[in-house]
Amino acid sequence: MKEEISKKIKNNLLNAEVIIHDNSHMHSGNRTNSHFVIVVISDEFKGMKIIERHRKIKSILENEFNNIHSISLKLFTTDDSKKDQNIEYVKCHKKK
Repeated sequence: MKEEISKKIKNNLLNAEVIIHDNSHMHSGNRTNSHFVIVVISDEFKGMKIIERHRKIKSILENEFNNIHSISLKLFTTDDSKKDQNIEYVKCHKKK
């Protein structure tokens, strides 16, 4: 599922960097593919309010949103990601 999500975002946002953490194992019931943190860095977000960025990703992942219990979105422009110290932590802990 992570690969499908990443591919869909990259196919719909120019030069998007996508980092996905599957946190399903941290929740009861041994669910799989149920809890994700999705970080997207794309300059297509320039000039967009946070809610507009979220709507953009939701429209791209409309089918996936119906099948996932929890999605946390962290959406940045390249400039935002340079200012946000937490983004470096996320990048460093990216699972390969």
